[in-house]
Amino acid sequence: MHLSQRVAAVRATPGADMAGKAVGAVALACVLGLTACGQGTPIFPTTSALDGRQHPTAGASWTVLVYMVADNPREARGLDSLRELADVGSGPGLNIVAQVDRAKGYSDVPLANLADWTTTKRLLVQPGAFQELADLGELDMGDAATLSDFIAWGVRAYPADRYALVMWDPGGAWTAFGVDEDAPGADGGRDALDLTELQAGLDSGRRESGLEQFALIGFDAGLMATYEVAKRLSPHGEYLLASEEVEPGHGWDYGALAVLRQDPSSGPVVLGQRLLEGYAQRALQEQTQDVFTLSLTDLYALADLTRAVVRFAALTAEPNPTVATMIAEARSSALEFGQSTDPTQASHLVDLGSLSARMAEQTPHQSSRDVAMKEALGKAVVAQTNGARTSAATGLAIYFPPSLALYDAGYDALPEMTEWQRFLRRFLTLQEHMGAEDDASRW
Repeated sequence: MHLSQRVAAVRATPGADMAGKAVGAVALACVLGLTACGQGTPIFPTTSALDGRQHPTAGASWTVLVYMVADNPREARGLDSLRELADVGSGPGLNIVAQVDRAKGYSDVPLANLADWTTTKRLLVQPGAFQELADLGELDMGDAATLSDFIAWGVRAYPADRYALVMWDPGGAWTAFGVDEDAPGADGGRDALDLTELQAGLDSGRRESGLEQFALIGFDAGLMATYEVAKRLSPHGEYLLASEEVEPGHGWDYGALAVLRQDPSSGPVVLGQRLLEGYAQRALQEQTQDVFTLSLTDLYALADLTRAVVRFAALTAEPNPTVATMIAEARSSALEFGQSTDPTQASHLVDLGSLSARMAEQTPHQSSRDVAMKEALGKAVVAQTNGARTSAATGLAIYFPPSLALYDAGYDALPEMTEWQRFLRRFLTLQEHMGAEDDASRW
C-alpha cells in the first residue's frame, strides 16, 4: 500500500518520547485520575450507554493477542513491552500470545530466554519467560492477511470466554497503523495497515475463527483514538482503548494485565480502567505527564455521536462566509493532535468535544449542537485520562485539515465519513474562495 509522507513523519516524530516536567498539584491529580480531567470525565466511568447490542456480562477466561510491529526503530521499546508482559505471564484463566516481527540493525539484545531474531515469531508469554511457538520467517506485518492469520490462529489455539487484541506501534490515525520496514513484496520494502486493510484483517480473522467480537481492541500506538477508527472498528469489538495524541515512548504499563491473572472474570471495562490507571502512573514516573491522552470508547454507543457529527457537518450546507469564518476560528483554537512544524507532515486531528465547544462560543444561538455533542461523547467515551496540557481532550479526535491544499484525498475512501468529507470540502473550498477575494480586494 502507499504510505503518505505525513504518516511516515508522524511515526518518526523526534519528540515522541515527550519527556516533560512536573507542572503542579492539579496536573498531578489529573494524571493520577484523582480528579476529573478535561470535560469532567473521571478516569473511572459512571455510566455505560448501550445502543441496541448488549455487552456480555459473563466470562471466566481471557486470551490477549498482541500484534507487535517492531520491524522499525521502535524495536527496543517493543522488547520493553514484552518484558512487562512476561512480568504477568499466562496462567489459569489468562493466555498471552504475541506475534513479534523484529528488525535488523536497531537492537540485537536477547529477550529473556530467547536469543535475538530478525524474523517474525509467535510466542506464548509465560511468567518471566517466552515459549517460541513458531518462527514464520520474514512476514509483511502491514498485510491484512498476516493480521487475519494471527487472529484466526490465536483464537483457535487459545480458546477463552473473552479476547483482547493489542496492536503495538506505531500509529497514524485514519491513514495507517504500524510500519514494517522489511516487508516482503511490499512497494519499496515498507508496508503498513491502512484502515481498510485493518478492517479486512479483523473481519477475516474473526470469520475464520468463529469469533463474534473482541471484548477490547487496543492500540498501544499514538493518534488512533479517532472517530474514524472507532466507526470502522465498531463491528469488531466492544471497546476501543487508544490515544488521541502521539504516545510517550514508554507506552502502556502492561503490569495492568495482572488484574486478569487475579480475577479472570474481570470485564473489558475493568481491564481498560487498569490500563488507563497504569498509563497515567507511568507518565508520572517518566515525567511525560504534560502531554498524553488515553481513552476507553464504548463501540456499542456511537449512534448518538454519529448524529452529532452529521449535525455539525450540516453547518456548511449553505455557503455562508460568516459561518465559515466562525468555523475557521473554532478550528484554530480547538485542541489539535499530531502537530508538526511542517504542516504538510501534520496529522490535522482535532478533538471533537473541543471543536464543538469552540464553535458554540462563536455561535451561542446554536449551542444545542454542542450540548448534543457533549452528551454523545459522554455516552461513548466511558473513561479517559489526560495530561496537564491535554486536559481539554474529550476522548476522540476527527480529521480536520486547516486548508484545502492540505486535504488528503485518501480520506475520501472512508465510506463511513461521507457527510464529514462533504463538510470539509464545502468549508475548505469556501474558505479558499474567501481568501482569494480578500487578496483581490487589496489590489
